[in-house]
Amino acid sequence: MFKKLSILVITLLLWSHTPPQGHRSVPIRDNTNFHEGEYMRFVVAYGVVKAGEAELTINKSAKNKDQYHIIGTGKSYPFFDVFFKVRDQYETYFDPQKKIPTEFVRDINEGGYAKQQHYIFDHENRWVYDKLKGHKSYKIDHDHTQDILSAFYYARLLDTKDLTPGDVLYIPTFLDEEMFRFYLEFRGREVLKTKFGKVNTLKFTPIVQEGRVFKDKETMTIWVTDDDSHMPVLLKSKLRVGSVRLELVEHRGVNTKVPQ
Repeated sequence: MFKKLSILVITLLLWSHTPPQGHRSVPIRDNTNFHEGEYMRFVVAYGVVKAGEAELTINKSAKNKDQYHIIGTGKSYPFFDVFFKVRDQYETYFDPQKKIPTEFVRDINEGGYAKQQHYIFDHENRWVYDKLKGHKSYKIDHDHTQDILSAFYYARLLDTKDLTPGDVLYIPTFLDEEMFRFYLEFRGREVLKTKFGKVNTLKFTPIVQEGRVFKDKETMTIWVTDDDSHMPVLLKSKLRVGSVRLELVEHRGVNTKVPQ
């Protein structure tokens, strides 16, 4: 199960394919609430064992000065490499004005299982082209379709001020040659105790497919800051065997009220 190391993979891999009742579109804020230089680091623990970490970094794109080059990495700690070595890297080139990805790169190695992907997005014509498969094309069905990494940042742009518990949010995402339906149910507001002190948070539950990894449909919970940044501070999930916890331990350059 350690391939779920990355917070992005854990959050986004097993979305429901069937739209739940009552889901709605939520407005996207005009101003982008993340910027070049932003950095977050998370520690991943299985039970009481700290097994690895994940990092998220925003750089200016060398290909287009008006875009961000966002990198997400996940790795197991050296002592855990003996059991299951993980070295994952995800990259997205994101247009902060249009709120869409233009290019996505995935290079993962998880316990000897390796996979590479390189997608080019054509949002105007609603196609994704696979550079590693001779520019094979895949149809997408939404103007703001995201990749697995950009979906995380797109979710941070949602205008949450009018949310009420039970609201279900939808983010269209392209993953592994097909469209996925990513839904988040808002569970309410909560004051969370963290290493940074008490933090006001928004609490969400991803609506996922019951079965292969999660014990049931509501075993994962995500807390993000209840401020303009929507910075993730904690993810907890029960698995069939044990539980996993991802906790924010370091951040820089984030437009948040949470102290460093």
